[in-house]
Amino acid sequence: MARDPSNPDSQMNLNSFELNCNPTKPASYTCYVILKSLDRTDIRLYEYKLTAIPQKIKAQLEFRVPARGSVTQDIPIVNNSSQEWKVVAHLEEAKGFKQFHISRTQMLVKKGATENFQLMFKPQWVCSTSGLLTLKNESTKEEYEYELKGIGEEP
Repeated sequence: MARDPSNPDSQMNLNSFELNCNPTKPASYTCYVILKSLDRTDIRLYEYKLTAIPQKIKAQLEFRVPARGSVTQDIPIVNNSSQEWKVVAHLEEAKGFKQFHISRTQMLVKKGATENFQLMFKPQWVCSTSGLLTLKNESTKEEYEYELKGIGEEP
């Protein structure tokens, strides 16, 4: 392919290779590309490793409980894979309010097992608050984001 240096579009297509991947699930994929010259004197093999990272999964949780009471929600982490998972939790709350509580900030989920992550809402008095709980699977890079709303009602 001859290129015209005065035309910027001709430079864009020079030595370009487009690779599209439409994964059905998060995983690592390996593919190979073989390039051969027309006279077959130059043969090159390129290996590409692609990592498919899923989009953030979002959900909402709403709690209503009398003031000075508490309610706990178990969030199951189901590991059907062939490797152990490390799941890290991060809890953000509105300034000045500490009404939501998490059981731990990280957990290991063995392959083929289910572990429950506990989230508690315990209002000290009548209130309405919000928060954000993020659970990130460090092994698969999956991220779950829970928008939290807590309402402490009259006892």
